[in-house]
Amino acid sequence: MSVSQTFALRADPRDLLRFGEQTAVAAFQFNSLLQGVVRGYYAARHWVFTAAYDGDEVVAALVVSRLDGYGLLHAVDDAAAWELITHVTAKQRLTAVAGEADAVAAVTRHPAIASRIYRTEHELFMVLRAFEHQIEPDGNYRLAEPKDIPALRAYAAGYSAEHNVPFHCDWHYEVARGQVLVADTLPPDPPGRIASCLMRGGTTDQFALCSGVYTFPRFRGKGYAPRLVANFALEAALGGLDTCLYVGVNNRAALSAYRRVGFFPVGEYLIHFLRPTG
Repeated sequence: MSVSQTFALRADPRDLLRFGEQTAVAAFQFNSLLQGVVRGYYAARHWVFTAAYDGDEVVAALVVSRLDGYGLLHAVDDAAAWELITHVTAKQRLTAVAGEADAVAAVTRHPAIASRIYRTEHELFMVLRAFEHQIEPDGNYRLAEPKDIPALRAYAAGYSAEHNVPFHCDWHYEVARGQVLVADTLPPDPPGRIASCLMRGGTTDQFALCSGVYTFPRFRGKGYAPRLVANFALEAALGGLDTCLYVGVNNRAALSAYRRVGFFPVGEYLIHFLRPTG
């Protein structure tokens, strides 16, 4: 750690955004959140913005939700990240640490983290460049409607069970915002059913995030999910954005499907979920 390093527990989110945009590869969530805060889309009061500075330059940053303690870490200096964790956990509840794999791995053995980890997710950050999809979009997608909410609840339950993660949504709110896309069944499958679903994630100036991709079991192996993702990617491309997503490193079926669509990995992402202290 440089002797010129200082730590700020009330950092300027604009500094953090510049840092992320200049150095991040797989830290989409970090950049998307900060871009939303800086542009006034998200309320800054819901987050704690902390940083380690080397002179005037940010070298590590941790953004923590005041609501649930979820932390987004981005760093280019391992020692600074370690010290930042020390400062933050002395003042702030931390229930998870997520970020690019190298940065999170550097703090995994930190005393405030190591003994509290109860689950780790290791993911690839994959990218599809605009208009480079390898599966032809078929136009079979639409925004979910209020009448679809029972099926969306089944979608969340199935996704949660298969991925061993909580999936809680206010479906009326998400549907009203146009955040849920669905693909309906096509012949010879029975009509009037939802085959696949996905959620629109955040955006940055470069990427649109595709998340929560799921096909109901009886409709799997028929190409619904890859085509739904290709439709989403074309929509993003028409808006001038590349598409990105996160997928578990051991989820071979999903990795194969996304590669067929045209995605390729550009980085790795780690999430440590932490037990409460005390």
